[in-house]
Amino acid sequence: MADIESIVKQIVAKLTGDSSLIDAFKKDPVSTITKKLGISVPSEQIQEVIKKVMAQLGIKNASSFIEKIKALFRK
Repeated sequence: MADIESIVKQIVAKLTGDSSLIDAFKKDPVSTITKKLGISVPSEQIQEVIKKVMAQLGIKNASSFIEKIKALFRK
């Protein structure tokens, strides 16, 4: 299993100061992490990673994003 904290730090570092990436992350966190940032996160850890990144960036309504992600993995 990948180290969640190091993944979160990596993502936060890439998002910080780039409002277009932050907006993309808010709309589609999974795609932003994997496609735009090129960071691979195991599917069983993605929800926790997104939650922690949102907390560090101060993004509100994290639960609605998490629900959308859960729905993606149920398909």
